[in-house]
Amino acid sequence: MIKAIHCAGVTPSGSRIRLSTQKLEEAISHIEECRMAWLDFIVRDISLGAEEVVKGLKIDLDPSMLFSEYLSGYEDKGDTLGLMVPVVRFEEKRVITTPLLIYVKQNLLVTIHDEYSDHLLRLSQYADAFLKKLPMIDEEWAERQTLLLARILDEVNEHNFKVLGSIVERSEFMEMRLGTLPLRELSSDMFEIRRSIVTFLNIAWSTHGAVHSLRYGDAEMVSDREEILAKFNLIITDLERQISLAEQILEMLSASVGVIQADVTNKMTTMLLWLTIIGTAVLVPNTLATIYGIPFLMDEKHLIWMVSSLLLATVLSTFLVYLYVKRWWRKPRLRSL
Repeated sequence: MIKAIHCAGVTPSGSRIRLSTQKLEEAISHIEECRMAWLDFIVRDISLGAEEVVKGLKIDLDPSMLFSEYLSGYEDKGDTLGLMVPVVRFEEKRVITTPLLIYVKQNLLVTIHDEYSDHLLRLSQYADAFLKKLPMIDEEWAERQTLLLARILDEVNEHNFKVLGSIVERSEFMEMRLGTLPLRELSSDMFEIRRSIVTFLNIAWSTHGAVHSLRYGDAEMVSDREEILAKFNLIITDLERQISLAEQILEMLSASVGVIQADVTNKMTTMLLWLTIIGTAVLVPNTLATIYGIPFLMDEKHLIWMVSSLLLATVLSTFLVYLYVKRWWRKPRLRSL
């Protein structure tokens, strides 16, 4: 189930290690002597792949404990810290969520995700250079892995925010085509965008909760130095800005949905109005026809002027009602989003 393993590490002598492999044993052998190492696992199936990785690395934290949470999870086992955060992508008008599992042990950080999290792949490609900039004193092992963990979470947060930008671009594109889109297609697109925003809000709030637990959970695998923990404060602040922006967009979309509903109501009113016009236009000749149906008027010599008067009354009443409607009624227009 393991598709690829990207390894990055720094030895006590300062040498950098970076390699890619598909064999777990080979990856473990390269990081055994590292002062700090990061193993990035790409798996085909996240649940089965995570179990294989945890078993191979002898991590005493079952992935099912994290998967049991909604979107995000946090588990602290003392010498092992487990974290699950959602990673999103925007495909075919929908937001799709996949989990990212993070395990933190002393001098080792493990990430497990599927092949769609390519932003982590790009980060792991230069992770050895980043690791070399971390504190090298043995006693500062918690600071090293906390800084690396904060860097990974910041990368995930930045990627998720780009997805929100894609949703906004989709909304703006729909706004530009507002006058040409059929109402049914417009309503469907509005529903999908609104659902994407709601999904993003759930993801942002769940990530906010996980990072908040990480910041204030007092885990042994995380540094307790305030200047290091401030990295998590920045991520939390950024998440709060994203939540505020998404809520504003959701309010705008809700107002636009109200406009569409008003337009549908106006069209129904227009249809009823024209049906009323037709009924009014038919009422006059219908009344005349009823009068002409009186037996003493049923004479062939009256047939020509009766038919002529019916036709004339129909045309004249329809024309007069049409002029009245055209004079006093204006077709409502759909406002811009």
